[in-house]
Amino acid sequence: MNYGISAWILIATSCPALARTETIAELLARAKKQTATVELSDTFSRAIALAHKANDVLVEQQVSDAFAEFLRKIPGDTPGGPGPVDRVLARSRRDAYAGILRKLESKRGDAFVSAHMLGTQLLFAATNNNDDDHVPEAVEAVAAYARAQKANQCASAIALYARGGVARTHKKNDEAIAPLDQALKTCVAEGWSELAAYVGTELAADALDRKQTPKAREAMEAVASTFTKDTSPRAAQVWQRLVGTRLEGAPAEVLEPHANAMKAFESGGGEAGAPGGAGGAPGPTKLGKAWKDFSATAAIVTVQRTKEGFEIREGFDREFKATRAIAAQMPPFADGGVTLAFDGPSVALLRIDLESGPGAPGEAPWPTMANAYYRLAVGETYAVSKQGVVTISAK
Repeated sequence: MNYGISAWILIATSCPALARTETIAELLARAKKQTATVELSDTFSRAIALAHKANDVLVEQQVSDAFAEFLRKIPGDTPGGPGPVDRVLARSRRDAYAGILRKLESKRGDAFVSAHMLGTQLLFAATNNNDDDHVPEAVEAVAAYARAQKANQCASAIALYARGGVARTHKKNDEAIAPLDQALKTCVAEGWSELAAYVGTELAADALDRKQTPKAREAMEAVASTFTKDTSPRAAQVWQRLVGTRLEGAPAEVLEPHANAMKAFESGGGEAGAPGGAGGAPGPTKLGKAWKDFSATAAIVTVQRTKEGFEIREGFDREFKATRAIAAQMPPFADGGVTLAFDGPSVALLRIDLESGPGAPGEAPWPTMANAYYRLAVGETYAVSKQGVVTISAK
């Protein structure tokens, strides 16, 4: 894959502010020789931090590709994996995320590995396991990002969810209810089923702890309202697992909304990946032709969430416009050297290609931390620049 001469120069350039003797190329070479998860986590934390400092999306992509291989090898609690969820194995993945999170700038939104996404996953794991592993650093990361990205409704909702999680870990479940309730209202309004499952299940569990059965049922009804024909089976599996671990033994009246919502997914099974797209003719892509003269801060691609779905535009082709509806299973979108991934109302940059090559990757039903997925509210626009910086703006 041709990433461009400038990108390769940046990969081989050291960053004195972080490590005077290390380069990204050296770190990635070291990672190939390492086998211990702890060592690999430390190596990738340094490589990812250097990639962000390089301010080049192609450099970030190079590191993300290597990081994706690492994620496939370490044990974790990824839904859909073989066998039951093992909390010890889940902790291995959480420790890896936390180690990387500590090295990254939380206020910045990145196209690939991003601090606030790692923090969000740590909060999800805390809800699922009913513990406080790495919650303080996760809260700090998502709160810093929310303050920096004031127009991002999802960032604000996750910061509220984090406040609820902190209250619960401090045995103050009554103080968790208000922020979780506020976050859940946003999730319902925007149709964020998976996030609603985490927030709502946490809220229901906290309400039951306070003997507030009607409030717990109300939370479950709110989550259930987000599960429609356009909701992915993966989100249903996530909620099923959360209810099983956090609401075991809950009154039937509390569990009823969940049981009713899951009936539509009982025969759905797992999500299969969609086939890849056709490859383009050899030579530079549209983006590749424009790359040299393209502004470092201009948006390479934008995705606006509309009431009907998404509207996609390209900064390197002003005439281009595409639309896409939200559906349960959404294959990647590829045009001109840009490949985007969609997961319900979320979007991520899957890859950038300056030269035409193989077809677009098939659908990835289980998003990983190697690509940052951003949930969009109706009217919000996702934009990623040549520097690898993601911004979310309101209409």
